[in-house]
Amino acid sequence: MTLIVIFIALILLYSMVSRRLERTNLTAPIVFTGAGMLALLVLPSLREQQGNLEVFMKVAEIGLVLLLFNDASRIDRQVLKSMRNLPVRLLSVGMLLTLLLGALGALVVFRPDGCRAGTNHRQQSACAHEDPPSSQRGGGAQ
Repeated sequence: MTLIVIFIALILLYSMVSRRLERTNLTAPIVFTGAGMLALLVLPSLREQQGNLEVFMKVAEIGLVLLLFNDASRIDRQVLKSMRNLPVRLLSVGMLLTLLLGALGALVVFRPDGCRAGTNHRQQSACAHEDPPSSQRGGGAQ
């Protein structure tokens, strides 16, 4: 519930100052990402919550819709028409590289070593330092 309240308050605050922020390099994604990081620093209890995944996904979807709408509403059609190759380049090379780098980053962050996501910190540290069973060491029962 706290996450939803923070999100709605942030949307309200951003809408109040968005006209002034247009003249700066602060875009909506930067503001929302910074606010999320700040919320986790100020309210560490958010990190501990095992909230409903559906609520989190809905908040993320709404945020993505607002972000995409915000970006699309600022497109200068005349500039876009003058650069006809730009969308093709972004959707071909740019998107493929983004997917590839994202997959590589996911492999680094989410190690596929048998330790599954959803385990708490103690289980992850135990899993990282766990010795293999004796049957896998080659010694077996003697």
